[in-house]
Amino acid sequence: MAYWTTHTGIIGDGPADAMSDAVHAVREHFRRDLGREPSKNEIRNAVEFVLAALDELPDYNCPASVNSSDLSQILNSWPD
Repeated sequence: MAYWTTHTGIIGDGPADAMSDAVHAVREHFRRDLGREPSKNEIRNAVEFVLAALDELPDYNCPASVNSSDLSQILNSWPD
């Protein structure tokens, strides 16, 4: 899987695919339960709601300009 840096941190193909699947599932719940699509803000609220409950996740601040060697070191230093 490929990972790359953005202006706010690191993202990768796998995490992006997982979030895409989650967003599609949220959309399906809204369509089924409310008869409409969720707004982007409602999806953001759902993500923030879930993240707020995950206290075990650290708040890493990855610099925006990370070369591939630094990226490997950062990724290898994170706990499994």
